[in-house]
Amino acid sequence: MTSLFQDGMKCHYHGYRPNGTIYTMGEIRLIRLRHLWVILLYMAVMAIVGCRNDDPEVVNSAGTASQLRIVSFSPAITRALVDLDLEEKIVGRSTFCTSLPTDIPVVGDLLQINYERLLELQPTHILMQTSREGADTRLLELAEQKGWKIGQWSRINTLADIERMVRAIPDVLYEQESGEHHRMSDKIDTLWRRLDRILHAEASDRWQGPVLLVHHIDPVAVFGRETYLSDLLIALGASNATEVTGWQNLSLEDVSHLNPPAVIIIAETSEDSSVDPWELAGPLGKLKIEAVQTRRFAVLSNPDAWLPSTGVISVAEELREILHQFNQSTIPEQ
Repeated sequence: MTSLFQDGMKCHYHGYRPNGTIYTMGEIRLIRLRHLWVILLYMAVMAIVGCRNDDPEVVNSAGTASQLRIVSFSPAITRALVDLDLEEKIVGRSTFCTSLPTDIPVVGDLLQINYERLLELQPTHILMQTSREGADTRLLELAEQKGWKIGQWSRINTLADIERMVRAIPDVLYEQESGEHHRMSDKIDTLWRRLDRILHAEASDRWQGPVLLVHHIDPVAVFGRETYLSDLLIALGASNATEVTGWQNLSLEDVSHLNPPAVIIIAETSEDSSVDPWELAGPLGKLKIEAVQTRRFAVLSNPDAWLPSTGVISVAEELREILHQFNQSTIPEQ
């Protein structure tokens, strides 16, 4: 599942082991199945945390730049911290925070925390996405004892959720009127101005029809409405071909009924970037739908497409280019 899951997933879908020997087809299928389970696990966690209040809850007060020692239990939050030049302040991470160097200790995840390691790291701040039940009671009690500051977000699903999360980071880490707070807020403004320029550029040369955003082929699974990729698509002038919300499975019959004029496959890894979209399309490429007839099939291979965070800025650029290509694809297949 892209950069979220690159650890242990460098085994190349092109059929070769790291030592140069060739995988059997059975081994390749097993590797893809293992990767799919990791993808589905993360999406299940995303679905669980998406049902609570959008605003972060801050336990204890903020700190100063010189004393920051951050532990992040969320890959989305971690990616934002890295893009805000706070990587050197991160002393602990979750298993899925692969945007960080591997020598930064893993302290667990939303479901299981390594408290012994957490105590060894002596953080000043803990940032996390929480389930609908909120943060672990033991963690809250320990934070109270040790004076750790906790920032909690319960929903990072849509583009608006991402912006809310990022813009709240200075409030969690710094005193409101401090120089650090102002400098961090300025960086965030710069990032969002860049995204606005991408999304609001002239749209006349881009495809503005419905697009099906597919993240898995068998079974077919899609990014529905109220997801960050759907939001990017709509902001760029196109529309989501399905009315479902969140991350949903569709049958081939469902897809045939939708008859999407265009399909974008969200690649599982950056190694899929050079693969012909018709090779990845599988049974979708054999359906009698408009996207097949007009050859409007593309692969979005940006690893950040799987992560609701600041990386969506580069995703928006790639998505815009794909929509431009779709606008030129109007000749039915012979």
